[in-house]
Amino acid sequence: MPPTNAEYTAHTGLFAAAAKCDVDAVTAHAGDKDALNARDSYRRRPLMVAPYAGKHDAARALIDVAHLGHVEVVKTLIAAGAPLSHLNNLPWTTLIEAIVLGDGGPNHVACLKALVDTGADV
Repeated sequence: MPPTNAEYTAHTGLFAAAAKCDVDAVTAHAGDKDALNARDSYRRRPLMVAPYAGKHDAARALIDVAHLGHVEVVKTLIAAGAPLSHLNNLPWTTLIEAIVLGDGGPNHVACLKALVDTGADV
């Protein structure tokens, strides 16, 4: 269910940044795990609020944080049906990009495991 106008007005923090397409504020919250995983009264996350508001640049900025090894964001994208075998302009799949951009730490390993376990093309 999309947020109402009153909910958009009442949003604060990362929810407000997503709804207003404030990409700089979205990026500033990239390291804030609590903000990224927060849910509003309808259990929507900031990544859900941005597309409902038609703020595609904010949604892309929120998706970009998945490159940083945010396991919950990757799992949320998987659960939302994000294309796991989409080729970017390099052309890399989601899995290749996660490998190349990862640091080998536990968060990146968990991201890779989530992608492979969910059927990303290996």
